[in-house]
Amino acid sequence: MIHIFCEPDDGPALWLAGALSERDVPVEVSLPEELLVGSRFALELGGDAPEPRLTTASGVSLSTGNVNAIVARLTSFPVPPLENGSDADLVYAAEECRASLVGWFAAWACPMIGRPAPYTPWGDDASPREWRVMAASLGLPVAADHLAETPDNARTDVLATSGGCFVAGGEAAPSELADPASRLLPLQNDIAAVFRFVEGPDGPLFDGPVPMVDFGAFGPVVPDMLADLTSP
Repeated sequence: MIHIFCEPDDGPALWLAGALSERDVPVEVSLPEELLVGSRFALELGGDAPEPRLTTASGVSLSTGNVNAIVARLTSFPVPPLENGSDADLVYAAEECRASLVGWFAAWACPMIGRPAPYTPWGDDASPREWRVMAASLGLPVAADHLAETPDNARTDVLATSGGCFVAGGEAAPSELADPASRLLPLQNDIAAVFRFVEGPDGPLFDGPVPMVDFGAFGPVVPDMLADLTSP
């Protein structure tokens, strides 16, 4: 089973769920509200490996025995309502929920896209500048600063996976983009990530990772990759 955690208006995540269903891949979607009402989280320690579990309000059960991969797309950590708490109590509860959910997600050994980091529920929390420093340490050419206003025709987003690197439409990325993207992927701790490159005077320059990926922009690559994970 592929399990997707996302917001109710997350079009790319819902598109991915539909694409997986079309491939007859078992897929479940959990929204933040469903995690707050009637769901039961558990994290068992003490065995050979941590054992995370979740039973949703709709009765879907997740465990290491039935989840092949997780797609984490929550934009905020859900916090249970406090009827009689102060503002300080609410802040404390939010921090406790954040820490608990980060630990719960971290306990999953299965492949994951968007593995939550300590301060971001949708993936890596390093800044674009930190990413450029990491890329430079690998010997990759990097943009002098984050070029957020770069015109579309001067930038290229590359989807890096363990099975190859791809550009829009699912076409194989050229080597000058695929090589640096494949070297950056291990830093993301995900099975797939998108990296942005901008055109420099001597070739592409790394600009930073792209959060909250539009899976459909890369054609069938991501649903096919996840479908392969569920094959016997």
